[in-house]
Amino acid sequence: MEVTLYCPSCQTQLNADKTDVYTCNNCKRQYPVRRNIPILIDDQKSVFSTSDYNEAGAITPIPTGGLKLAINKAIWFLQRAAPNLTLNVKAKENYDLLGRMLLEKNSNPKVLIIGGRTTGMGMEDFIKLPITFIETDIAFGPNTKIICDAHSLPFKGEEFDGVVIQAVMEYLVDPYQCAAEIHRVLKADALVYAETPFMQQVHGGPHDFTRLTHLGHRRLFRNFEEVVSGACVGTGTALATSYKHFLMSLSNKRFIQDLLMLFAVWTSFFLKYFDRLSINKRVSYDAASGYYFLGRKSKNTISDKEILKLYKGNL
Repeated sequence: MEVTLYCPSCQTQLNADKTDVYTCNNCKRQYPVRRNIPILIDDQKSVFSTSDYNEAGAITPIPTGGLKLAINKAIWFLQRAAPNLTLNVKAKENYDLLGRMLLEKNSNPKVLIIGGRTTGMGMEDFIKLPITFIETDIAFGPNTKIICDAHSLPFKGEEFDGVVIQAVMEYLVDPYQCAAEIHRVLKADALVYAETPFMQQVHGGPHDFTRLTHLGHRRLFRNFEEVVSGACVGTGTALATSYKHFLMSLSNKRFIQDLLMLFAVWTSFFLKYFDRLSINKRVSYDAASGYYFLGRKSKNTISDKEILKLYKGNL
């Protein structure tokens, strides 16, 4: 492990023993290891529990034959073949900037990726840079190194040169607590890059809590000095996803919903390309699908009055 792990409950260093258990030196709490991944969840504070994780993982029953199986396979194939409705116009450019800024300060920076079980949009070149990445998530995945709750990060203060949190804040019951944790684990003048949705429908089931405007996103990171911010997924994507959910809302039957969804995707996917034209326009600051923020850890807090002056929308 490239970092020393700390108890998510009392922030004391953990010790690993030969039984694949991490034990806190202070409160003596124990945290298991599953699939060679530490499960650092505070059961008393988190909506998740250590018992949610096991070696085998959940198994979903699959139909064994007949017409139902054929229909399910056909729908699955069509869904897989369908174009994506989302176009992230800014991510690659922003990650290029983040990478340059990190490497200017440190030849081998250490970056925490919260929600990093898979590679995020636009990160393909970024993850090839000479950077030590620590990917955490609340779920197992090909990139997951540590399972933890973003409200209680299991790291000491001032550990990282950068933090990336892309499309995660919406799933948190208290995003301000997560922002405070990010601030805590970053070194002085270190960087955070975040993307958070605004004009998007629920996509995390019961774990989807938050949407943020451009200024709401800025206030979330009020203890950071802004480098750059704006819309990353634009109004064309917002329109396409709204159209899809409008059609799906016409029925409560899953089979019909799947068909309506496929029809919506194939008749609206082209709208996302208009984001390239609209992403920097004033209306996008009011109506984009999602916003980004790149900032530097600061000792100062921007006031709400100052935040109001940053409004760039069309009203």
